[in-house]
Amino acid sequence: MRVGDRVYEPSVADDKVAAATGRTWVEWFRHLDKWGANRRDHAAIAKYLLTEGALEPWWSQTVAVEYERARGLREVGQTSRGDFEVTIQRTLRTTKAAALRVFTDVDSIIAWCKDKELRAQLIAASPHARRSNAAASGSTVRVDLGKGENLVVSARFNEARKVVLHVQHQGLRNASRRAALKQVWQDGMDAVRARVEHDR
Repeated sequence: MRVGDRVYEPSVADDKVAAATGRTWVEWFRHLDKWGANRRDHAAIAKYLLTEGALEPWWSQTVAVEYERARGLREVGQTSRGDFEVTIQRTLRTTKAAALRVFTDVDSIIAWCKDKELRAQLIAASPHARRSNAAASGSTVRVDLGKGENLVVSARFNEARKVVLHVQHQGLRNASRRAALKQVWQDGMDAVRARVEHDR
């Protein structure tokens, strides 16, 4: 998609956003330009979309982020705070407890995490990991990795009773750090899936 003099590819297909919100991406971007979104912060844009745009919360956030990226106000992976994060998801045939344990058990971390720096961060932080459980949203582990970085891992069952594992590595200092860790996490999560499904 060409947006002005930039080529931009939204993370959600045009037909899907149109079906869910009543507007295509180009229509949303023009609408937000007219409102003056390029002079406002993320919270103001999302609030406008939620109230005036009558969008559901998830769509208000998604449209706001895509607008900011399309207009060069935010890089891919950049949060509204200005830092960066890696988000990755996998579906596993295992239990929630087994899926989360690989992020706090030292032997498991050594087995699946091949990146020396991330492995050292996880091992050092594992004794202090915080776990919470909620029947509706599933279980979550939060790990303070140091250097302003945090790991939030959630596990919930889908309709097929498989575990959906969602990982967010937050607080990354720049886009290059995010780019380096994106592949690390993709490889790591593939290794996690192989490990927990083999151990069933």
